[in-house]
Amino acid sequence: RTYERAFAVAQAEGSIRSIAFPAISTGVYRFPKREAAGIALAVMRAHESAFERIVACVFDEGSLGVYREGIAAHR
Repeated sequence: RTYERAFAVAQAEGSIRSIAFPAISTGVYRFPKREAAGIALAVMRAHESAFERIVACVFDEGSLGVYREGIAAHR
């Protein structure tokens, strides 16, 4: 829901062409990184045609690997 809401707000604004997201809840809240990446990437893909750039911000090598795997799996 968080990603969908952020995309909705950005699209409603009209001039936003680039958007970035952290790996939501995977730090202190310990939401499983693989599951979080799957959710994030699916929503990002669903909205990619509406933006020039969508960025996933990750903060460690483990998260980077999980996101890269998720991206590669859908190419």
